[in-house]
This record gives sequence, C-alpha cells and structure tokens, in this order.
Amino acid sequence: MRKKFQYPPFVFLTLITVSHQNHVTAVQSTQQIVKSLWKYVQEDTVILGPTPSPIARMKDRYRYQCMIKYKHEPNLRRLIKKIIQQFDDEVRKNDLQITVDMQPYQLM
Repeated sequence: MRKKFQYPPFVFLTLITVSHQNHVTAVQSTQQIVKSLWKYVQEDTVILGPTPSPIARMKDRYRYQCMIKYKHEPNLRRLIKKIIQQFDDEVRKNDLQITVDMQPYQLM
C-alpha cells in the first residue's frame, strides 16, 4: 500500500506549513510557495496542497500546508530556502510563520 500511494520508504516527504492570523494571507502565501515549487521540481515529483493543516487553527493562527513527495530532488533544500527568502519581509513585518520539515514523522 505504501508503495502504491507513494509513501516512505518508497519516496521522501517534505512538509511546508504556513501560519498567519489572517486566513487569506496564510492561503495566498502557501499558494505562492506551491506555484514557485512547480516551476523547478522534476516531473515525477508530486506537490499536494495547499490544504488546511489537520489542526487548521491554533492559537488564533490559520495554518495551511503543502507536501512534496519525491524520489530524487538533489536541489530541493536550496530551492525551498530560496523560495522562503522571498517571504522575509512578511515574516519580519507581518508575523508570517513558515516551517519546513524535510522528513516529517507526523503530518500535523
């Protein structure tokens, strides 16, 4: 089943979670991240999302996430870092939070 649905150990996972007090900002930021990722990843890489996190609101912050499933993406860390740097101003000024988990144990 894990092989059929492309889950570890047959693929690698990366989970990106975005949170903000404003629902629209959280959704739009996650959409921008996904759109940027699609430009650079390989054809066999799957990007799921953006979708609300399993716990969609926590401590008055809306949480959205996207998951990347891949077999071979040697530049993924560098790519994600470059994409997240585009949000540096929003992180500093507007309290946007972006977390990246390269091998998540839990998808919460």
